[in-house]
Amino acid sequence: MLRTLRAHSDAHAAAFHTTDVAALQAAIGGPAWHWHADGGKLVPSLQHCAGGRADFFFYRTLWQDHALPDQPFLLVHTGCEAITPPGCVEHPFDDPAYGLRAHAESILFFTPCLAMVGRAKGFYDEPRGFSEALAAGATFGDAWRRYFAIEATAANWDEAGGDIGRKRAYFWSVLGDWTLRLPCASQGQ
Repeated sequence: MLRTLRAHSDAHAAAFHTTDVAALQAAIGGPAWHWHADGGKLVPSLQHCAGGRADFFFYRTLWQDHALPDQPFLLVHTGCEAITPPGCVEHPFDDPAYGLRAHAESILFFTPCLAMVGRAKGFYDEPRGFSEALAAGATFGDAWRRYFAIEATAANWDEAGGDIGRKRAYFWSVLGDWTLRLPCASQGQ
């Protein structure tokens, strides 16, 4: 299955609509992996999700409480900076704070997502031709490469997206298994 995640994002989380935390907790059915202060004690809670936040703690709780479907999927994440390692500006790659609780990796590790394509820049676009290549039977990696080929065909500055848009393909990367393809596409269905 191919899914898309279209939400305001950063290196830590995606932001969705305001959430009823009690209803969210009831739907998940188990304790939260996130803790918050309640008076003088710490209690498990998804209270930090009230503003619609989906992050490491949210995905970890879904996984822990077996609240996710078993259906594996491939993901196109169009949120800004979705694959940016948290702390990459402030810390060297070998610092323990580099990449801590990364949004993209949280999705890969705690959901049935097997591969994702996402962007490491604040920009609004999606990889042109990517989904169409997958539908035609291409692997995830080949579909990503196809996007670069499409961008390379621009005849002028405007077709290339102008100014920073001319480099939009360079902000996209694949995480996960790039050798996968959609089952229906590979079977000709």
